[in-house]
Amino acid sequence: MGWKLYAEEAVQAIANAIRLKLGTSRSYTISEMGDAIEAFPNSVRLTDVKVRENGDYLPPSGYTYSRVTVSVPQPQSASILITSNGVYTAPEGYGYLSVMIDVPDRSISTLTASINGLYAAPENLAYNPVVVSVPQYISASVTFSENSTYSAPLPTIWNPVTVNVWTGDDRGLVERTISTYSGSVSYIADQVFRECVMLSAVEASQCLSVGAYAFTGCISLSAVSLPACNTVGSCAFYGCSTLSVVMLPACTSVCESAFMSCRSLTTVTLPVCTTIGSSAFDFYDMSSNFRNLASVSLSAVTQIYPFAFRSCHRLTELSLPECGVIMGGAFYGCSGLTSLYAPKCAYVGCISTGSVIPGSYVGTIYWGAFAYCDRLRRIDLPSCSYIGRSAFAFCSAMSEAVLSACVSIDSDAFWRCRSMTRISLPVCEEIGSRAFCGCWSLGGMIELPRCRKLGSDAFGNDDGTWTYIPDGLITSVSLPVCEVIENGAFEKQALTSIVLPSAVSVTGYAFSSCYSLSYVEAPLLQTVASFSGSSYRYATMSFQACTKVSDHAFRSLSYLSSVTIPNCQQIGDWAFASCVLLSSLYIPNCRQIGSCAFSDCVNLTDIDLTGCERIGSSAFYGCSNLHSVSLPNVMVIGSQAFNSVPISQYELPNLSGGAYAFSGNSWITECSARMLSMVTNGMFSGCVNLSSVFMPMISAIGSYAFCGTQISGLTLPNCYYIDTQAFAYCSQLTYISVGANIDSYWSYLGFAGSAFLDCVNLYSVYIDGKVPFQGGSWAFAGTPIASGLGKIYVPYSLLSQYMSSTAWSWASSFIYSIPT
Repeated sequence: MGWKLYAEEAVQAIANAIRLKLGTSRSYTISEMGDAIEAFPNSVRLTDVKVRENGDYLPPSGYTYSRVTVSVPQPQSASILITSNGVYTAPEGYGYLSVMIDVPDRSISTLTASINGLYAAPENLAYNPVVVSVPQYISASVTFSENSTYSAPLPTIWNPVTVNVWTGDDRGLVERTISTYSGSVSYIADQVFRECVMLSAVEASQCLSVGAYAFTGCISLSAVSLPACNTVGSCAFYGCSTLSVVMLPACTSVCESAFMSCRSLTTVTLPVCTTIGSSAFDFYDMSSNFRNLASVSLSAVTQIYPFAFRSCHRLTELSLPECGVIMGGAFYGCSGLTSLYAPKCAYVGCISTGSVIPGSYVGTIYWGAFAYCDRLRRIDLPSCSYIGRSAFAFCSAMSEAVLSACVSIDSDAFWRCRSMTRISLPVCEEIGSRAFCGCWSLGGMIELPRCRKLGSDAFGNDDGTWTYIPDGLITSVSLPVCEVIENGAFEKQALTSIVLPSAVSVTGYAFSSCYSLSYVEAPLLQTVASFSGSSYRYATMSFQACTKVSDHAFRSLSYLSSVTIPNCQQIGDWAFASCVLLSSLYIPNCRQIGSCAFSDCVNLTDIDLTGCERIGSSAFYGCSNLHSVSLPNVMVIGSQAFNSVPISQYELPNLSGGAYAFSGNSWITECSARMLSMVTNGMFSGCVNLSSVFMPMISAIGSYAFCGTQISGLTLPNCYYIDTQAFAYCSQLTYISVGANIDSYWSYLGFAGSAFLDCVNLYSVYIDGKVPFQGGSWAFAGTPIASGLGKIYVPYSLLSQYMSSTAWSWASSFIYSIPT
């Protein structure tokens, strides 16, 4: 026949011809392929053969194998008929999992067939329908002997079995010393020429397909002619470092890593190719010190997979007239790229969830489709609806982006595009976190007529580096339908006013360091973000629908003078702290005020907190001109909430607690809290001018509660316990009356150690109740009581019990009955 091919190539050529004619759903016997082959040397190795039905396989003469694995499928069930004499013999070569037997009417039994498929009923017995349970035939893995003969051991039975033969040589099937190849094969198999380091040229004019790793490691290969090839397999030319020109005029698909690390490749022509696989021309190196791809023709490509042309530094122009999808990392680091033409591209970058793009790597994010293309000046993608994560990040020369059809821009898409001066996003609905962050030159008015959500730092001007960041140039923003603006969205921009007619949530430092901002309008806003440090001019604030002011929202706005939030229910920590000109505050429905919320608002003179229930610690600390506050419903006051506030009288009808609430407040003189059941620790400690309290429901007084005050006397009919130093250093205290009408266990607690320490004028103590467990002399240390100069009055009926109790016997000489 005159074949000038290696035997393996002949086998593959014929196999390929059969597949093209009959399809790929079956395997082929040696006879189907071998008859057309003139000769087979002993070194030939096969890949597709078939075991006969009886389990025997003997290859044609001249074939040997290094190792062969046979996978045996599981036998199938069958339905058969036993004759009236009860004997059934399975046809030769068949075994069964289970057998249904139809016989004349008799009693029913369950029987077991022998492994060879024979069953004989006991003499004189016949059966009605009977299930015969046949032992299951297990799949087997066996090895061919060196002479390539294999017979299944008895009693193993086989169905038709396909045998896959491992060649034992992953590097290919040709001589390693081959220098050139020229042939008419229609298929170049996987790994055929792998690591043929002397191979320099390949010509296969009729080859339709190149298999995986076919030429991997052919470091001398410089020229390849495959005019009819339609598919280049995975890693087919991987690492062919001297390959410079590839002409594939009929190729429709280049698989993953096909030309990866072909560092001498300068020109690729793929006029009808539709798919470029991941890392197909990937150089995986940010260095530009070597010669690489400078020209590529992709006029028919519709989809480019991740990292397909990564680090192709010499590529300057890119034309993709038919491309619909460019995935993440596809042109990452193409530092020489200056222009991009892709009029039909709908997606740039991979979509992480919910993707409907075929083969779009759902669930995986590939970073930066064109990231670090630092000479790319302008993009115009008229059909693009989605820009993926970091798609154009660090494109430092890009000045303009026209995205007339773009609906969504993912996070970091144009991060640090520091030359960007203009964007056009007429239909964009969502812009992700840091999408335009660090775009120093982006200025003027930003129009986003359909945008509904702005992610954190979307247009922020702080790109996270330690380098000098100039003030932003964006002066105004149009967001007519935007509902959500997240943290730092316009940080450090030159905004003067903001109108947000549809916004319901502005969170975080959305407008932080916008020092020119003087006016904000957001009638539907429900959550107000932080405007902290945002302006030297911001004077008034009115949010009619707002229900929550976030932490630090307006902190240190030195010009803010008027605040109107009629529906606000919660004000966060430090929300208006250090707003030194704030004088008008309207928050009638506020229920909760956070810590330091109005601290150091030195111009605040009065405040109506009719609906407020909780006030955080230091909430009004340092409000040195606050003279009037209404707190009819407040239940809890945090520590030092009114410290340094010049209010002397507090009416707190619903107060239930507040540790150290007024601690250190030298202005307070009177306090009424008729529903208060417990004076918590340090609540009035250090209130050096407090002289009058009305708290008839007090049942316990915490440590240091009235320490250092000027209270002269207290009647606490329901009090059962006074803790450590609760009245210490109350130099004006002359009497205390406790314990009436209490008969629970807790009434026995009494007075903790040092409860009245150094109350130098305490001469009278009235205990109208049962004998307390606690009440040693140390409770009255430094008082006339402890020195025997004062008097303790108890009920007449309990006088003898007090005299004899361990806790009070020390005072037996000056315990008296309560005068009637």
